[in-house]
Amino acid sequence: MSKVKDLEHAQHSIEQFTFMLPNLHLLQGIEEALAVPEPVGDPAAVRARAQDYAKAATSFAKATTDLSGVATNQLPAVWTGSVAEHATQAVHAMSAETTTSKDTLTEAAKVLDAWANDLQWAKSTDAQGRQQLHDAGERARRDPGGFDQGARETALAGVGTRLAAARRAESCGTGTASRLNQLASKARAARAGDGSIDPLAAVVLATEKNPGAGEDGDYILTPNQLDRANQVLGVMTGSDQTAFRALLSGAKSPEEAAYL
Repeated sequence: MSKVKDLEHAQHSIEQFTFMLPNLHLLQGIEEALAVPEPVGDPAAVRARAQDYAKAATSFAKATTDLSGVATNQLPAVWTGSVAEHATQAVHAMSAETTTSKDTLTEAAKVLDAWANDLQWAKSTDAQGRQQLHDAGERARRDPGGFDQGARETALAGVGTRLAAARRAESCGTGTASRLNQLASKARAARAGDGSIDPLAAVVLATEKNPGAGEDGDYILTPNQLDRANQVLGVMTGSDQTAFRALLSGAKSPEEAAYL
């Protein structure tokens, strides 16, 4: 069972303790509640990772600005025709990829920082609940055969406090994992070849959108299509891969290469 379920069971055991039962039964419920492990994780380590992501996002922001400047103003004037066109397309694709990376890392840093705060609260709150349970246990042990209403109330407060901490840790942990998985799915370039084609070509293919597409969507290749293409490329023979890369290189536009 989960920690929440275990603590709910212990809470029910303590609630059943009445004046008809000796403190010995209350102690059993208290020990059951104390046996549930505390929330797992190191808030400081999570916060440090969040800071690393934020620093990386800053680096990507600078790279995005630099690449945008190169694409619009700084490509060599001697590059003309298809050479200049392909170079501009490649730099624009790299700029789009770095922008996505910046935004993704920025969001991941926020998600991890929020998780660190939630985890710190959960661990601190859980410690308070454990202390309340220990205090209740000490009172009950003074007279195992008697009935101590104060000990019962303290025990219920303690298990309730631990329950609040466990629920926060569980819900926020699940939410954080789900959001990070969503952010990881934005790593489109890694899906386009994964070493089977030129890395720059992979970036261009992964970021190419249909004409008139908005900033955040309508890519020519969906994530599933990128994954399937990667799988097919991975099992191609060397000669087939060479022939396919030649087709990509000879494409008249990134759109044509994406459809290939």
